[in-house]
Amino acid sequence: MPFSSCVSPRTRAGIFATTFRTPRGLQEAPLNKHVAMESRRIKLTHKDPGDRFIAATALVYDLVLVTADRELLRCPALKTI
Repeated sequence: MPFSSCVSPRTRAGIFATTFRTPRGLQEAPLNKHVAMESRRIKLTHKDPGDRFIAATALVYDLVLVTADRELLRCPALKTI
């Protein structure tokens, strides 16, 4: 039986993320005081703390954010795809 047919899509996503994090050169972007402070300064049209931390993390680590979230896409400070 193929691997993909005996493991749920959610589990496959978790295995993919865990398996390819280090070998592909990806790193975690830790939540630190710089991200926390930026989350309070960022100009978003809403107060969703999750979006604020995602946006602040992208800004602090100079990352391109891959998102379909319209609020985050509207933020001129963020580099988005």
